[in-house]
Amino acid sequence: MQKDLFDRFLTRIFGEKSPESKKNPSHPFGKTRDGQNNGDLAKTISLNGRTIAYTLRRSSRRSIGFLVNETGLRVTAPKRSSLYSIENAIMDKQKWILSKLDFYHFNHSSETVPIEWTNGALLPFLGDKLSLQIINGTTGKTFFNIENGKLLIYHPDSGKPFDSPLKNWLVQQAGAILAKRLELQAERMNIPFGAFSLSNARTRWGSCTARRHIRLNWRLVHCDISLIDYVAIHELAHCLEMNHSQRFWNIVATYYPDYKHARKQLHLQSPTLFSLFDKRENQAD
Repeated sequence: MQKDLFDRFLTRIFGEKSPESKKNPSHPFGKTRDGQNNGDLAKTISLNGRTIAYTLRRSSRRSIGFLVNETGLRVTAPKRSSLYSIENAIMDKQKWILSKLDFYHFNHSSETVPIEWTNGALLPFLGDKLSLQIINGTTGKTFFNIENGKLLIYHPDSGKPFDSPLKNWLVQQAGAILAKRLELQAERMNIPFGAFSLSNARTRWGSCTARRHIRLNWRLVHCDISLIDYVAIHELAHCLEMNHSQRFWNIVATYYPDYKHARKQLHLQSPTLFSLFDKRENQAD
């Protein structure tokens, strides 16, 4: 990699601060496993003039919970909750539910033919587009180098596709980049976290457990540094507030005032970025 380009990427990855980092005052994402069990009931409800099908699941939990993913809406409610109270809870959350259902519908409908990773294909990387340049037969194994806005791919002339090595390379880059951005934001926010790992979730950008184990989706490596920082700040805020209360959003806004714009950008980019290497992988989150 040429020195000027290498320096630019080092600056972006390790040295650049998000626009809000000049402020220095003194935590919805993770895997869901869906599936029917013997207690699931198929129901419908009218929300804003739309008939919405949902699955009702009874459990020992104390409150009514909602899950929206590619398969639709699932409502989990305490065993003693009446259908009336459950439907009232759904009505209270209808704006969020409809928004999520529309998102997954758009996400699914946007899954066209996967990109053919050939010469000239554009790969999103840290908010830029790298043009792929494939150099066959010069090496016994596949390796990568960024140079002058291109991703040079030295690939054995074996006739085998390099989709998998390309994805593996991106995951490797994500591991280093996301870990560093998380560390930088944790230091700035003065919020320690317990552990970090990559996520392969198909619908969420990050997650944080009660033990402060933060997972960030490797696909964030496609995004601009500012969006990576937003997700890192979002999950670090969960170390203090394991919810999405106003207090939680106040913490996020303190370190990323324009978080609503970042959320919108991730929402708009999700269908494309989640389908770049889409061979219907199982969720790992």
